Amino acid sequence: MALQTLKIILCAALIFFCGAVPCSSARKTSPVLLVKVSFLLNFMKFTEWPASVFPPADQSLLLAVLGEDPVATQIKQSLEGQLVSDRTIQVAIYANLPAWQQARTMPHALFVSESMSRQWTEVLALLVSHPVLTMADFPNFCAQGGMLNLVPHGDTIHFEANPGAAKKVSLSLNAQMLQLAEIVSTTKEIAP
Repeated sequence: MALQTLKIILCAALIFFCGAVPCSSARKTSPVLLVKVSFLLNFMKFTEWPASVFPPADQSLLLAVLGEDPVATQIKQSLEGQLVSDRTIQVAIYANLPAWQQARTMPHALFVSESMSRQWTEVLALLVSHPVLTMADFPNFCAQGGMLNLVPHGDTIHFEANPGAAKKVSLSLNAQMLQLAEIVSTTKEIAP
């Protein structure tokens, strides 16, 4: 029953995003990008951060996007201002690793674009012990210590989850969400 509820929520989010994009923009936007963005929103909704991560007066959830792939623009357009547990999503896009390092901000969630896949180990080293939900859409992300990864499967998108990587930094991924995922363990430990 709970698994069915989660599937309905994921489908409803997809319908919301498809309906929320203006018609002129929808013609220019790939349906695959809209599906990816829908997944990202739900990943954040089904993640629990330690209470200490959010200062009492802060009502925002910072999502950083690393890389300037088309998905980065779609994430900004679709997720900026959305709510996750009464917190407003703020999206910051960084073209590359030096730009993110220069900003000196640690986000609550991080999406690593495929164009940044070769630098993932460097990014992960910067995140050690920080409760940052890591998400991506490139091969072996979860096996290399990432938490949630979007995987194309024919005409659909599936996702992988590495709950061990999340637990390591005190994040909790919803058990119902994990039932829909292919569970992956970290196979390559990256030294801090």
